[in-house]
Amino acid sequence: MRTYNEMKKINTAFSASYKRFVQGYQQYKAERAQQHSDGEVERYDNSTRVKQAQR
Repeated sequence: MRTYNEMKKINTAFSASYKRFVQGYQQYKAERAQQHSDGEVERYDNSTRVKQAQR
């Protein structure tokens, strides 16, 4: 029975932590959408970054 209660506590703690993560991520996405209001999404181009690093 002790193991079940410990697992329940861990599950509750994880659920709360995950919920905070999801809320933070949704807020981040909303802020990013406001920054790129024209609908264009900023993407990283590895080929450009490599060329810049070689200069």
